[in-house]
Amino acid sequence: MKLHLINDVPDGLTRRARTFVGTHGIKIDTRLVEQHRQWWLEREIPSAVVDRMALYQERWHRGGMLIRGRTPVRRSQRG
Repeated sequence: MKLHLINDVPDGLTRRARTFVGTHGIKIDTRLVEQHRQWWLEREIPSAVVDRMALYQERWHRGGMLIRGRTPVRRSQRG
């Protein structure tokens, strides 16, 4: 897991999006789509869908990304 993506933001984002992802994004490791291709095909998932997942995963550097959000403050917690 990488907590700071400031120098590892995917291409194709606007300057504002790059700043947001670099500041708030967390990159997590995921399993490769290709490792599970046969399992999905056996369950009648179309190969075009599996191909699309594999391309998406490759674009995002074989990892998932989580955008950290702010924890909502309940009224009872406010001062």
